[in-house]
Amino acid sequence: MKNKRNFLKKQIFILENLHKKNKEFYITIHGESMMPSLSDGQKIRIIPIKCYDKEIEEGDVILFSKFPSHMTVHRVYEVKKMCSETFYWTKGDNNTCPDNYYVKKKDIVGILPNLKK
Repeated sequence: MKNKRNFLKKQIFILENLHKKNKEFYITIHGESMMPSLSDGQKIRIIPIKCYDKEIEEGDVILFSKFPSHMTVHRVYEVKKMCSETFYWTKGDNNTCPDNYYVKKKDIVGILPNLKK
């Protein structure tokens, strides 16, 4: 378990540094929450949020870092603006319910192009 945790920390460190270089990068999906749009083991292209010149909207698929143990790729289910801040509720395409947390703009690492619904 300790080795897996160290591996994940290294992966997150690498991803955080990749997106800071303002260049698109690729990651491999792990899990089935985004099926059938994305499959376990599929390699996907990420555009860093700093390089994305549009507003994130419902239907966009984003990569975000909300938790210290992993990053998540989910679709934006709902966008709400409250007190001059934008909150994004997300959901995996294969999940029955939306996530029970919101994502702030600062949590978003990048966006997956060409997957908007």
